[in-house]
Amino acid sequence: NVTIDNWFSSIPLCFDLLNEHILTVVSTLRKNKSEIPRALLETKGRPVGSSMFAFRDGCTMVSYRGNKKKNVLLSSMHDDDMIDQNECSPTLGKPEIVLFYNTSKGGVDVVDRYKENYNVARISNRWPMTVFYSLLNIAALNGFIFFEGELE
Repeated sequence: NVTIDNWFSSIPLCFDLLNEHILTVVSTLRKNKSEIPRALLETKGRPVGSSMFAFRDGCTMVSYRGNKKKNVLLSSMHDDDMIDQNECSPTLGKPEIVLFYNTSKGGVDVVDRYKENYNVARISNRWPMTVFYSLLNIAALNGFIFFEGELE
């Protein structure tokens, strides 16, 4: 399974990874994606804690309205509309997709945090330079992770 944030995720990528590489994906989606059904984006009038699901070809989309934000998540790992029913749990009413994403997104957040603190990127109008700076940021982060691993 691969957990990604909304910067990289798309519905065609989910289908491609599932069908050609047998990799499952759990990700958030940006709300400006044209592939998202309008019903999932419309949260006006929906109560807090409500969920709406959409299914297609092995992928599941869920629109979850939390306290502040409304999230649209995509998963090729989950194929049903399971919602946490444990009354003793603080996550009562949350879809399993949201719970799984929250437990596995730690690596994504760590990478974003380190990239923000130790960024070598410069302002450039040339896209190859932007890609180069992004690769350099990731290479530096990988080197730091290897260095930290050697110290342990």
